[in-house]
Amino acid sequence: DTSQVKTYFHHKTPTESEWCSVLDALKYASKRDEGFLEVENDNLGLVRMLIKEIEPVNPIHYPYYSSIQTQLKNFDYVAIRWIPREMNSAHDIFRLK
Repeated sequence: DTSQVKTYFHHKTPTESEWCSVLDALKYASKRDEGFLEVENDNLGLVRMLIKEIEPVNPIHYPYYSSIQTQLKNFDYVAIRWIPREMNSAHDIFRLK
Protein backbone atom coordinates (compact mmCIF):
# COMPACT_ATOMS: atom_id res chain seq x y z
CA ASP A 1 0.00 0.00 0.00
CA THR A 2 1.86 3.07 -1.22
CA SER A 3 -0.43 5.42 0.69
CA GLN A 4 1.60 4.72 3.83
CA VAL A 5 4.37 7.32 3.84
CA LYS A 6 6.38 8.21 6.89
CA THR A 7 9.28 10.62 7.42
CA TYR A 8 12.07 10.08 9.90
CA PHE A 9 13.46 13.57 10.53
CA HIS A 10 14.40 12.80 14.14
CA HIS A 11 16.78 9.94 13.28
CA LYS A 12 20.49 10.38 13.89
CA THR A 13 21.66 8.51 10.76
CA PRO A 14 20.20 7.45 7.40
CA THR A 15 20.80 3.85 8.45
CA GLU A 16 18.57 4.35 11.47
CA SER A 17 15.82 5.35 9.05
CA GLU A 18 16.47 2.18 7.01
CA TRP A 19 16.08 0.00 10.12
CA CYS A 20 12.93 1.84 11.16
CA SER A 21 11.38 1.54 7.70
CA VAL A 22 11.82 -2.26 7.75
CA LEU A 23 10.29 -2.44 11.23
CA ASP A 24 7.39 -0.23 10.16
CA ALA A 25 6.74 -2.44 7.13
CA LEU A 26 6.67 -5.56 9.30
CA LYS A 27 4.31 -3.94 11.79
CA TYR A 28 2.02 -2.79 9.00
CA ALA A 29 1.96 -6.23 7.34
CA SER A 30 1.36 -7.90 10.71
CA LYS A 31 -1.51 -5.52 11.44
CA ARG A 32 -3.04 -6.52 8.09
CA ASP A 33 -2.59 -10.18 9.08
CA GLU A 34 -0.34 -10.95 6.13
CA GLY A 35 1.19 -14.42 6.34
CA PHE A 36 3.78 -14.00 3.61
CA LEU A 37 6.00 -10.98 3.10
CA GLU A 38 8.79 -9.91 0.76
CA VAL A 39 11.06 -7.14 2.03
CA GLU A 40 13.39 -5.26 -0.33
CA ASN A 41 16.03 -2.81 0.83
CA ASP A 42 19.04 -1.15 -0.78
CA ASN A 43 21.15 -1.16 2.39
CA LEU A 44 23.34 -4.24 1.95
CA GLY A 45 24.66 -4.15 5.53
CA LEU A 46 21.16 -4.15 6.98
CA VAL A 47 20.01 -6.95 4.69
CA ARG A 48 23.04 -9.08 5.59
CA MET A 49 22.46 -8.56 9.31
CA LEU A 50 18.83 -9.62 9.00
CA ILE A 51 19.54 -12.68 6.85
CA LYS A 52 22.48 -13.87 8.94
CA GLU A 53 20.87 -12.75 12.24
CA ILE A 54 23.87 -10.60 13.16
CA GLU A 55 23.21 -7.98 15.81
CA PRO A 56 24.14 -4.43 14.76
CA VAL A 57 27.24 -2.93 16.32
CA ASN A 58 25.73 0.55 16.54
CA PRO A 59 23.58 0.70 19.70
CA ILE A 60 21.14 3.07 17.96
CA HIS A 61 20.18 0.26 15.57
CA TYR A 62 19.87 -2.57 18.08
CA PRO A 63 16.32 -1.79 19.30
CA TYR A 64 15.11 -1.90 15.68
CA TYR A 65 16.92 -5.20 15.08
CA SER A 66 15.44 -6.72 18.23
CA SER A 67 11.92 -5.54 17.37
CA ILE A 68 12.28 -6.82 13.80
CA GLN A 69 13.28 -10.26 15.09
CA THR A 70 10.17 -10.26 17.29
CA GLN A 71 7.93 -9.13 14.43
CA LEU A 72 9.29 -11.82 12.08
CA LYS A 73 7.65 -14.45 14.30
CA ASN A 74 4.25 -13.16 13.16
CA PHE A 75 4.74 -14.44 9.61
CA ASP A 76 4.71 -17.85 7.96
CA TYR A 77 7.28 -16.74 5.38
CA VAL A 78 9.47 -13.67 4.95
CA ALA A 79 11.87 -13.09 2.06
CA ILE A 80 14.50 -10.39 2.43
CA ARG A 81 16.17 -9.19 -0.75
CA TRP A 82 18.89 -6.64 -1.41
CA ILE A 83 18.32 -4.24 -4.29
CA PRO A 84 21.49 -2.41 -5.40
CA ARG A 85 20.95 1.30 -4.78
CA GLU A 86 21.55 2.24 -8.42
CA MET A 87 18.80 -0.21 -9.45
CA ASN A 88 16.32 0.95 -6.82
CA SER A 89 13.88 3.18 -8.70
CA ALA A 90 12.33 4.42 -5.45
CA HIS A 91 15.72 5.88 -4.49
CA ASP A 92 15.39 8.61 -7.14
CA ILE A 93 11.83 9.42 -6.12
CA PHE A 94 12.86 10.46 -2.60
CA ARG A 95 16.23 12.06 -3.40
CA LEU A 96 16.46 15.68 -2.33
CA LYS A 97 17.90 17.95 -5.03
